[in-house]
Amino acid sequence: MEVRRATLTDVNNVAALAIQVWLDTYAPLGVRSTMSDYVFSELSPERFQFFVHSPTHALLVAAEKAHIVGLAVVSRNSTCPVDTTPRPELDKLYVQPALQRRGVGRQLLRAAEAECVTWSLPALWLAVWEHNQRAIDFYEGCGYAAIGAAEIHLGPEKHRNLVYQKSLAS
Repeated sequence: MEVRRATLTDVNNVAALAIQVWLDTYAPLGVRSTMSDYVFSELSPERFQFFVHSPTHALLVAAEKAHIVGLAVVSRNSTCPVDTTPRPELDKLYVQPALQRRGVGRQLLRAAEAECVTWSLPALWLAVWEHNQRAIDFYEGCGYAAIGAAEIHLGPEKHRNLVYQKSLAS
């Protein structure tokens, strides 16, 4: 498996994978309007095309035999909701459900951290839905520490996310 920067030819596959993983994680009981609105605005091919072109983002993909099996989006200068300090954020990390727990997420996370080091940025933060225990365990196992919580909005709905951070200084 290779982890690399995404190209424009990847964006449709990346969007399809992101939608699949997001719905698998957050909509196990079905889809409602707030969910479909989010998916079609934030996980569209056009949104991922923006990340490919953006100098302030890195869109990374894990590919195996010409199939996209995972993705990560790093935002170079995102405001951390805990202390409002701008710094790099792991905005998304999605892995094909059948390939979870096989090292794909760790490889993508290492590549995202390497992007931050390349940008000479010393830490990476991320937010995880408080009920996504599998993701919480994953990030804690990779050395991320909880630094607070933040509320996110999905349409009129409010959801609590836990905010994690890891120092990348050597």
